[in-house]
Amino acid sequence: MTSKERRRAEVIAAVVDKKLRQWKAAEMLDLTPRHVKRLVSRYRQEGPQGMISRRKGRPSGNATPVEERRRIVELLRNGFADFAPGKAHRKLADEYNCGLSVETIRKWMIEEGLWKARARRSASGSN
Repeated sequence: MTSKERRRAEVIAAVVDKKLRQWKAAEMLDLTPRHVKRLVSRYRQEGPQGMISRRKGRPSGNATPVEERRRIVELLRNGFADFAPGKAHRKLADEYNCGLSVETIRKWMIEEGLWKARARRSASGSN
């Protein structure tokens, strides 16, 4: 349980014990009163463990599927290994209808050792 979840459990426990009002708990936790009401209900059913996020350990909803990433990395490795990320992105978009951002392609290329990140030069140009 994280410190944030522990704090949430303590505040919601105070609401359940009627030592604190829901609206005050909402202010303390920076939540809406409606959400505090849901948390109180979950706390009554599951206890302090109910305050742990249900998303813990699951991938982001925006994450690229693993198979898609493997396919793109394989394309990068076999056909575009000597390309810069911007050019690789354009080729992937044109030839394979890939909708990933240049930054995602760059990040994956760095992770796979296909591109070396370089330090940016300062604005004054004295590096």
